[in-house]
Amino acid sequence: MFDEYDEYENETSRRKKRKPVLGFGDISGAGQIVYNLVRFEEYDWDNIGDRDVIIPLCDKNHAFILPNEKSPTGKELLVSLYNLAKKINDFQEERSFLYCILDWCKHYGNPYAVDELYALVTDSEFDASLNNQVEKTGTFELSQFMRDLRRLYTTTAYYFALENVALGEDDMAYYLSEEGRFFEGLPFFDKYKYYDDSQDEEIDLSAADGDLRKEIMLLAEYRKKHPEPEADEDVSEEEDDGIFAGVPYDDYETLYDDLLDIMPSFTIRVRRDPKTQRTVFAAEVESVFDIAWLTLARKIADDVTPEEKGKSRGTNGRIKVCPFCGAAFVQNSNRQITCGKLECNRERTKRNKRRERAQIKKG
Repeated sequence: MFDEYDEYENETSRRKKRKPVLGFGDISGAGQIVYNLVRFEEYDWDNIGDRDVIIPLCDKNHAFILPNEKSPTGKELLVSLYNLAKKINDFQEERSFLYCILDWCKHYGNPYAVDELYALVTDSEFDASLNNQVEKTGTFELSQFMRDLRRLYTTTAYYFALENVALGEDDMAYYLSEEGRFFEGLPFFDKYKYYDDSQDEEIDLSAADGDLRKEIMLLAEYRKKHPEPEADEDVSEEEDDGIFAGVPYDDYETLYDDLLDIMPSFTIRVRRDPKTQRTVFAAEVESVFDIAWLTLARKIADDVTPEEKGKSRGTNGRIKVCPFCGAAFVQNSNRQITCGKLECNRERTKRNKRRERAQIKKG
C-alpha cells in the first residue's frame, strides 16, 4: 500500500522548524513561467536496452508544430495531466494507457526537453539534416513519464482533498488512499477512518519516534492484522460508507504542512523575458511536469485561510474539482461548479431539486 508513499520519504522525513523565506511576491518576476512546447503530429515507441521509449516522429512525412499564442497555460497543463492520470488510473478504462499518453502529447506538446527542443527547431541554421537530432532530443522513457505523472497526480489529489475538507466535504479525503489501476493515493487521512481509544492504547507507536508519517504506517499495519469488527446489523453499509470516525479538519494545519513537505523544490534562474526584454527571476523548466508543479505551487501560495475557502472571491480562472465526476477544470466564472460535461450538469440539477424539495418539506 505504501509503495507510492515511500517515494516521498526524502521530502517528508525532513520536517524541521520552518524559517522565513522569500516568496514569489518578494522577488520581482520570480515564478514567471517561460516555456514553448513543441508539438509533434505522430509518435512511435520502441524498446531500447530494456527501456520502453516514446519517440516523436520528425521527417518529411511527419511535421513538428511550433508553439503559438494558443499554447496551453500552466493551469491547463496541470488540469490536463491530472485528468490524464485519473483516466488511465480508472479500472474501468479499457483503452491502453500508452495511447492515452500519446494522444495527450499530440494535443499539448512534447513533455520533456522543453527549452532544448524549442531552441533546436527555431535555430536559424535548422534543416532536414537535424531531424534525427530532434527525434533523439524529444525521446523520453515511458516509465519516467508514469513516475512523474503519478507523483504530480497523487499530490494534487491530496491538495484537492484538503481543500474539500476545509469546505466540509470529506468524500475525496476518505477515499484518497485507494489503489487504482496504476497509482495509489496517499494515506494521510487513513488514521481518521478508525477512532477507538481502547484500540489505540494497544498499538505501540514508540518506533515512530513522534513522526506522524511513520505513525500512519504503523497504524495501517496494525489494522491489517486487526480488522475492524463488523458493524451492527441495524446500521447499513450505505450510512457508514465514506464517513470518518475522527475529524481531519481538526488537524488541518498539520495535514497542510505534510502537503508542503512533499512538494518538490524549484530552481530559480535569472533570465531575460523575450517579450519585455526585462531581466527577471524565473523558474527553470525542463518538462511539462515542472510547469504543472510550479502552477500547483502558485495555487498553494495564493491560498486563503481554511475559514475563507468557499467564499466568493469574485474571480474566475481557479482550478477546481468537479463534485460529480472528480475531473479537474479551470473555472470560466466564479459561479461554475461542475466541469461542464452534460451528465455532470444534469446531476447538479437533480441535486438542487432534491434540496429544494427537502427545504419545502421542512418549511
